[in-house]
Amino acid sequence: MIERITLDVSLAVQSPFIFPGLASGLLGLDVTQLRDETRRPVLPAAQLQGLLREALSDISDIVPDVFGVDEVSRMFGQPSAKAEEDEERDRPDRGCVLTADLVAHNAPQMPGETTRVQIDDDTGAAKTGHLQMIELVAPFGEIVIFTGQIVVFWAAGNAERVRRAFDLGLRLIPAVGAFKSAGFGALVAEQSSVKLKATKKLVLPTVSRDEGDRIGLAVTFDRPILVDARRVVDNAFVGASIVPGAVFKGALARKLALTVGDAATDDAAFGSALSALLISHAFPEDAAGQPAGEALPLSIVAVKDGEELKVGEAMRIERPESERLDTIRGALIDGKAASFAWDWKPDWFDKERADRPDFTEPAYLPRTHTAIGEGGVAAEHLLFTTIARSVQWQGDPSRDRRFLMNVDLRGVPPDQREKARTLVAMMCEGLDGIGRTGATASFKRWPDGDSPPEPRPVLGHSDLFAVVLRTAAVLTDPRTEASADIAYADYWENAAAPGSKLVDFCASQRLAGGYLATRRRPWGRAYHPFVVTEPGAVFVLRGSIGDRLADLVRTGLPLPRFAGRDQALDWRTCPYVPENGYGAFRADHLGDPVTFGRTLVVCHV
Repeated sequence: MIERITLDVSLAVQSPFIFPGLASGLLGLDVTQLRDETRRPVLPAAQLQGLLREALSDISDIVPDVFGVDEVSRMFGQPSAKAEEDEERDRPDRGCVLTADLVAHNAPQMPGETTRVQIDDDTGAAKTGHLQMIELVAPFGEIVIFTGQIVVFWAAGNAERVRRAFDLGLRLIPAVGAFKSAGFGALVAEQSSVKLKATKKLVLPTVSRDEGDRIGLAVTFDRPILVDARRVVDNAFVGASIVPGAVFKGALARKLALTVGDAATDDAAFGSALSALLISHAFPEDAAGQPAGEALPLSIVAVKDGEELKVGEAMRIERPESERLDTIRGALIDGKAASFAWDWKPDWFDKERADRPDFTEPAYLPRTHTAIGEGGVAAEHLLFTTIARSVQWQGDPSRDRRFLMNVDLRGVPPDQREKARTLVAMMCEGLDGIGRTGATASFKRWPDGDSPPEPRPVLGHSDLFAVVLRTAAVLTDPRTEASADIAYADYWENAAAPGSKLVDFCASQRLAGGYLATRRRPWGRAYHPFVVTEPGAVFVLRGSIGDRLADLVRTGLPLPRFAGRDQALDWRTCPYVPENGYGAFRADHLGDPVTFGRTLVVCHV
């Protein structure tokens, strides 16, 4: 039986010390202290975990009865193998330890500064250009206490042994942070400690009542989140503000494996129920407590006329049957060439959102990482920055922001419903290890639920519907040689809404490949990146498909028929399945006078 062990960590660090951050400090500072959203100094979680691993590895070499070498490897995990080196071990082992940032609560509010300088060997004086100004978090000699928590998943009955090993390991570390060779970051062992806070055995929960097949949930996180990150430059990754359902399902699968064993995720046990359980994306709430953050429809166009922003809708409601959808055309507003959203200026978005519900995007929280090479210094060419998202309200750090989502059991086979309800109950107890920050997610029932409006035809039409993607979706076979208009028309007519005809569309795509597509291969050993249609894509469809769209709004859009695949098309071969929250959409666009009126503003040429 596995136990969830929570440890309270307290590290006493004597000034001077520095854990470098990216934020600009006072004028003239070269190195500033990493701080959280409330401006408190932070000892980053990744550094704490690295210190623990190094210390316990040293202990295991000398005193293996405290913690063995194999136990340290299992505790902290192993990096993922490169595909060309080991195709059998195709996923990372994240280990059994989740560390959080340690935060200083007793640091002075007004920091100072100190200097480092290199001495010229020839002159004995300061070397030109080698003076460094460093933020001094606390006066020299003052002890600052950093506190936080560590969560460990380990065999039941070993909590005190784990606590003792961690406590001993941290006490053996002489210094932390940058510039240790210059005397920075000395740890005061007598004032540092690791204490046992709580233990909880992981067991399957009891399902006491039937709460219906669609359950609304409000999620909060104990720290910033870094999920669904996109590379924006060579060494920088930005996390999304909307949490994919796949993130929750992966954490749930991990918890299930820890609770019952890896065999529990087999289809014969809980695997089928887990696969069929639909977990939606979690959208950050707006000021009114409703899910927000959806991308604007990509078909919106605008022109700037002096100080006035004129906005129109580029989707055509009527189109000659003889005209191809990929015919090059332009959109005009008052005779001026209109710009699509990807060419808008930032203030255009602000004006467009002015009439929408009040919503502030979760704040960006950058952090720089580097690998440590031989000699204990930063390795060459291994510096990168991750940009996580805040989970607090801007301007009110004491208030946690909720993320709103649904869990739907209606696609689960009847004989798997009991297992699915057990999984939902397990999820609602809380999930650990969310995203790259290892956040803990707490769930509460949300009676409203995230229910998109029922499909509504385009104003003045009974058989015309405008669909807008709320989440990313795989709608086309990546190996097709057809143009986008033909591929999308085929998808809607054959895979999604039989009998429909694609009248017009505006969509953006990206390739999702690399490690993701290496692990998920519908074509066996053949590698192909997935073509992902981005949120905000708009499709105008003609046909008597209202009932079909109503069903799909609940389940999400199905995957297309990949030609030539030699394996079943499910989460094992494609991560973008609707059960993981992908392919969510709404089908009421252009169904009201305001949005429909925008189509009359645009002239096509």
